Amino acid sequence: MKSILILVLLIACGGCGAKLAPSSSIVGDWSGRVAPLHFAHLSIRFIQQGSEITGIACYQDPEGAADGKGILFRDAPVSVDYPNVSLSVGSPASFSFSGRFQPNGELKGSSGNGNSRGSGYPMTLGRGGNYCGL
Repeated sequence: MKSILILVLLIACGGCGAKLAPSSSIVGDWSGRVAPLHFAHLSIRFIQQGSEITGIACYQDPEGAADGKGILFRDAPVSVDYPNVSLSVGSPASFSFSGRFQPNGELKGSSGNGNSRGSGYPMTLGRGGNYCGL
């Protein structure tokens, strides 16, 4: 009887300590201000393809781009290893973001220039916003 109970517990805890599976609840647009640049925004669009969730990112700074829309980059690939998210863009704008989905539904992390690998400024993204102002 004792060995059956142990077997049941081992099977039930087979996923204990494993990474969380991607959640379709993150699918959609997320945005947040890039600190300390109070008018710059990072937008990430999470897309589900089968059981995989991928992302693309856009960085807008109304004061810092020559295109008149303030878009420094658009459709940059975002790595998703749920609950972790990362982004690194070289040219034309050097930028990185590294974050983690929180139980309260926010995506918290930090942003910096491309060399800092997200170790710079704290940043929080929330659901909503318009991806690249679209």
